[in-house]
Amino acid sequence: MQRTEQWPRSTNAGLFATVWITLVLTAALLQCGAVVVWWSVMVTAPLASVTTAVAALVLVGGLIAHQLFTETAATGPGRTVPVERLATLGLIEASGWVTWLLVADALGGLRGLAIAGIGLLALLVVTHSIEVDVLRGERRIAEAIDYGTVPYSLVAALGGTMWLSLATRGDLFGLDPSAVGLGGISPLVAGTAVLATVLVATRAAAVLYARY
Repeated sequence: MQRTEQWPRSTNAGLFATVWITLVLTAALLQCGAVVVWWSVMVTAPLASVTTAVAALVLVGGLIAHQLFTETAATGPGRTVPVERLATLGLIEASGWVTWLLVADALGGLRGLAIAGIGLLALLVVTHSIEVDVLRGERRIAEAIDYGTVPYSLVAALGGTMWLSLATRGDLFGLDPSAVGLGGISPLVAGTAVLATVLVATRAAAVLYARY
């Protein structure tokens, strides 16, 4: 399978690690911020409004930027993946998050949260399979599901569902936050921290899987 890695072989190991970690953190925080901002607007503003449209642009822009940082972490500073392919990937990912959040909001309750979480897992596996192909320089676009993406897709789906439970219900799947060590912390803050942590871990896993 073709690789597109362009990191200089002479790169100092310490410098490489620092830059790589910074790129992964930036990619994950852009992803987290874009999703949280869009959701925050969605639950407070009318769906058909200028505010929601601007938030959608923030979501798409944030996810495209997150893909640019992901690509650099995976392949190095030399641009090897066309920007338009990364932009398309960002749009696909944005569509997945939007679909998940709208379905979860429409269904409501723990049952709706669980159903939407399963849907998010399926969407993430597809998105991550496409992402791996793009980062590896494949010309095809996920002709088949890449089952190597399932573990970190599962972690991301679980983290996303935990965040949404805390943010929308104020509890963790029906459990009081204090029962899971989150007492004294705003559920929204706790949920966002969980989402950010999970996305950092899954970004690192995605980049490593695409590289190796």
